[in-house]
Amino acid sequence: MRAIKILGIILFSILFTQNSFSQKKEKKILEAEIKTTAICGMCKDRIEKILAYEKGIKSSEVDYKTGIVKVKYKSHKTDINKIREAIANAGYNADDVKKNEEAYKKLPDCCKKEKEKKSCCDKKH
Repeated sequence: MRAIKILGIILFSILFTQNSFSQKKEKKILEAEIKTTAICGMCKDRIEKILAYEKGIKSSEVDYKTGIVKVKYKSHKTDINKIREAIANAGYNADDVKKNEEAYKKLPDCCKKEKEKKSCCDKKH
């Protein structure tokens, strides 16, 4: 009987140890580039602020001249689709995820202009 208890404890310990090792392997920092409709400095500030409050985001950098958002995120806390949704919910297209129309209507006028037009809120970042 005592041997069975010892064997059970050993097996439980092995399973517990293996489970904690597999969880550590999954905690990765991933990088992604997302194409957006950001066109000015205010767009940049807005998207970076939104992403700063998203769970799992380590950093984000918006290049409004190219419309690219570079994001570093913890893969065990969020994924690329959640990040795209957050950007879309702020009023901007994010890759193939379309913008939230209600949020888009609340954006400043300069953030709604077409990419070819000069933005009214161009500022250096």
